[in-house]
Amino acid sequence: MAFRADIAGLGVITPYDGTIAAAAGGDASFIALIKGVIAAESGWRPDAVNPTDPSYGLMQIMLPTARIYQPGVTVDDLLNPHTNIMIGAAFLRELLRTRSPNDAVAYYNAGCPTPKVAGLSGCPLRNSSGQYVNSLGSTAVQAYVDSVITYQVFYINAIPATVIPYESPVFQNGTPVTTEPEPLAGGEGEAAPATEFAFMGESLGGLLEGAGAVAVVGLLVAAALLWPRRHAWTL
Repeated sequence: MAFRADIAGLGVITPYDGTIAAAAGGDASFIALIKGVIAAESGWRPDAVNPTDPSYGLMQIMLPTARIYQPGVTVDDLLNPHTNIMIGAAFLRELLRTRSPNDAVAYYNAGCPTPKVAGLSGCPLRNSSGQYVNSLGSTAVQAYVDSVITYQVFYINAIPATVIPYESPVFQNGTPVTTEPEPLAGGEGEAAPATEFAFMGESLGGLLEGAGAVAVVGLLVAAALLWPRRHAWTL
């Protein structure tokens, strides 16, 4: 249950990143927390099963908890990474509405009652030292919380590797984006259109072919300055 660098490394870039981003609404801290829970709960094994609780999948979700968020969900459903992450993230999000991150993680570990799931396994308690303990007084819950938060910090610090893939167009500024914006003509890094100068290249017998806009403007200015003098000489 303690932090392991090899397990942490498995979660830097994963096949599940799109689902995690969607479940977290693109929030980097929540993304890192979800990844931390997955690392601590299943070590990134989508087929993980704990027969004691029992709990299933990446985020080790118990059926009674899962069915609060998705009625009729089955064990097979919980072994599907997408379904598992979406339900686990919904449970975490609800816990975070009324609890600190550490409390939320402790309650998650216990499959603990939210207003919707009263009657499930007992909530974590704290001992005289302020550590999280289970109903038997074991500090395993505290060790779990420490592990998840350590993983979360690891993934936050790996932001260049983990957050860039989360910048899905779906979540840009909270507005769905389905197409790339058209490039603006003459924008930064693009050549300005030169169609207005095309006729000059023809009339000057190709002398201006390939000339840039600056050269064209220079020639026009010179012509404008010379034209009155030429006109005067013909009188």
